[in-house]
Amino acid sequence: MKHKLIAGTGFIGVLLVCAVRAFPAEAYDPSLWSDSPDTANWMAHEHWRDYTNICWSAKWHEFFVGDPTDDRRKLTWKDRLASVSALTELYNYYSSGDEVLELFSGTPSSNEGMEFGDTLTWSRYAWHKQEVHKGRLSQGIAPEGTSWAGWGFAYSYIYQEPAVTSSWSGAVGPGFHMITPNGAFYPPAVQTESVLFSELGEHPVFLRRPASMFTSTIPVATQNEQLARGLPALSGPTGGQIVNIKDAAGNPLPNRNINMDTVARPNGWGRNHQVLGTRWLHGDLKAMAFFYNHKLFEYVTANGGLK
Repeated sequence: MKHKLIAGTGFIGVLLVCAVRAFPAEAYDPSLWSDSPDTANWMAHEHWRDYTNICWSAKWHEFFVGDPTDDRRKLTWKDRLASVSALTELYNYYSSGDEVLELFSGTPSSNEGMEFGDTLTWSRYAWHKQEVHKGRLSQGIAPEGTSWAGWGFAYSYIYQEPAVTSSWSGAVGPGFHMITPNGAFYPPAVQTESVLFSELGEHPVFLRRPASMFTSTIPVATQNEQLARGLPALSGPTGGQIVNIKDAAGNPLPNRNINMDTVARPNGWGRNHQVLGTRWLHGDLKAMAFFYNHKLFEYVTANGGLK
């Protein structure tokens, strides 16, 4: 008999796991992954939209997919947890009203959505900020970001010079041409670093940290740390949306998505916030009295086989 894994409830028990709700949805459902640079893709950092997506750290793994011995091919959230469906029955208790997992319509700043003096809003867009601020700490822009890869540039670059001469191969073609840190264009050749699009695998333009990321042999635990701190998601969080799961053969599994924000509330709701209204927020399974959320407990008890 399979175990049952229930995401998004905030519950921890023998058959219930809550941490999975913060995973990018693409880890289970790769159809939700998007590498579009268009403004409609809120997971793409606004400072990188004018650059080819070939250079994004979230797509860097694609340079190595043809080599089964190179662990860099695994540095992606996409399909990371695809095998879970073969081990358990997946239920996704998500909330369309969750403020922590809510996506901002663009690239959120550090204080986006936060109302001064209103602590309930301080965690708004937190998951989105986590992803788009990876690599931005060293840029002096996102104090809560990281200094690993992500959306940080290694140097100051001019994009797609029409005839870049590669510093690495001597080949000529479209690519990136480095400028000096003070912004002066076209430094002497000895100071110039130029890379073609085809060479971005070995000479990426995103932050080249940590060193453990730039080797062909990467232990699984190190891969996980690099994903958590340096590789941005290109989908929203599992706990904020419908996730469609398939079995190992690619066949759709039964729809087990339950939107907590729409579960019946026969006794109304114990909060009507001036900004967030009566939305089902991040911790409402435990923060809201049983009098108001008992219907969700009934769902969880039945689906988790806990009765």
